[in-house]
Amino acid sequence: MVGRWVTLERVRRQAVREGRPDPREMEAEITAVRWRVRELEKENEFVGKPAPSSHHHNTSGLNC
Repeated sequence: MVGRWVTLERVRRQAVREGRPDPREMEAEITAVRWRVRELEKENEFVGKPAPSSHHHNTSGLNC
């Protein structure tokens, strides 16, 4: 377990030296973005379903 932490810390420090973002911050951001995408997909799925009473037929003679 300590060996993994040491490896991760080395990667983090190397990224900082090279002016790249901290890999831990990037992973946290990716996780948050994935969670938000799932939320939006659920919203779109809900919005995309027609309501049971939405089978309205146009009887006005207009093609709307």
